[in-house]
Amino acid sequence: MRRLIITLGALLVAALTIADVQAAGQPLMKGLTGPAELAGLIETSLSQDPSGNSRIDSGRCQRDGSCATPYMYYYGIASEHPSAGLRSITELPRYLRSLVKKPAPSGVWQMSRLLDGRYDAVGWQRVFHQGEGAWVDVNTAEPILAEDCGNVVGRSVGQAVVTRQTVPAQPVAGGCPEVYTLKINVWQPPAFNMPGVEDTHRVEELRVPFLNGPHVSRDHGLQFRSAYSARQLARNAAPHQFRVSLIMTPEAQGGAPQIVREEHYADITVLPGRFYELQFPRVLLEQWDAIRTVPLGGKYVSPPRSHLTGFQEIRFFNHTPSRPRLGEWENNPVPDCVMNQHFIE
Repeated sequence: MRRLIITLGALLVAALTIADVQAAGQPLMKGLTGPAELAGLIETSLSQDPSGNSRIDSGRCQRDGSCATPYMYYYGIASEHPSAGLRSITELPRYLRSLVKKPAPSGVWQMSRLLDGRYDAVGWQRVFHQGEGAWVDVNTAEPILAEDCGNVVGRSVGQAVVTRQTVPAQPVAGGCPEVYTLKINVWQPPAFNMPGVEDTHRVEELRVPFLNGPHVSRDHGLQFRSAYSARQLARNAAPHQFRVSLIMTPEAQGGAPQIVREEHYADITVLPGRFYELQFPRVLLEQWDAIRTVPLGGKYVSPPRSHLTGFQEIRFFNHTPSRPRLGEWENNPVPDCVMNQHFIE
């Protein structure tokens, strides 16, 4: 009888433990030796999927539910810790390697988690476990990641730990409007022969301004994507390299299209048959007038070369004379989360 009671007690404890784990969600990446290991895993993942939307470690995902993607880490750190200065997902490994282990702070902290396989930024709070460390930003002394689960640490909260009965079933934390995505598409030559494209290109070729007037990328983007979905158009057959930068230009206030200030953001390669996505924190886009994308070599049918710069470049405006706050080419009341640019090889 005593053995039966002990067995039943052990089963009850195990059941409660499982319930607690399920209520708390799943870790982003459990069992890491340090931020350098995480940085290496993310680099490997990004080399296979530059968008950052693939699982970092499928083995861990199957073993203990650690199913995080590079983009989850990028979004979590960029939104919770703007001081990290992450301008694109490619900078994430470098930043992670700069973190150092420190004794974990006391008190209750907001932490991210995976909930049903989705990233939840604010639905959980906990204290650090006894003996658990924190991976800290040496410049700001902010705890960035929790050692035991690899979760992104948010703000300190002055209240008791939230129990599983009071944890709300919150929706997935989306990237918009905190984080915006620039999607760079390159299409094969038949795109130029689609209805209306050559006519738009002909008018665009005679215009100097980037903001006003017809643009193949702006006016025919949906047409290209729809044709691709219907298997009537193919993406690029060869790799294409681009330089993406942030610029300030009087054109955003109705002036001349000259660039008065420019900051390099990233050099990227669009692989054959693929597209490329770059993430931008909203707080960064609000500081600049436009995103500028310039080919680094290669031959393109569209866009035409600019009379002003000589490059076949595309500018995506964050600010316009009629929309001084964060906006875009289309007349949407709220900017799209995904901003598309289209080149034709």
